[in-house]
Amino acid sequence: MTELSKIADSGDELETLRGLRQKIAATIDASKSGRDIAALSKQLREIITRISDLEAREDETDEISQIVRGKAAVRDRGGRARGMDSVQG
Repeated sequence: MTELSKIADSGDELETLRGLRQKIAATIDASKSGRDIAALSKQLREIITRISDLEAREDETDEISQIVRGKAAVRDRGGRARGMDSVQG
């Protein structure tokens, strides 16, 4: 596993959160303290939620990019600019 500090240095929030998720999960596994486990579990839930939000945003951005590329492909294939509404499926 890559060190969390190296991942954080990359500036990639999603990868940093994924690394932190793994670090907290490993710490929970090794912990014998109920208080620590409770606090870390709360943080873990928050991190998992944030990861899900960021992944959903990435998926949405990917879908938009695919639509834009598809529209560009229609324009290029026909040799002229056409709106998507004029394309027959």
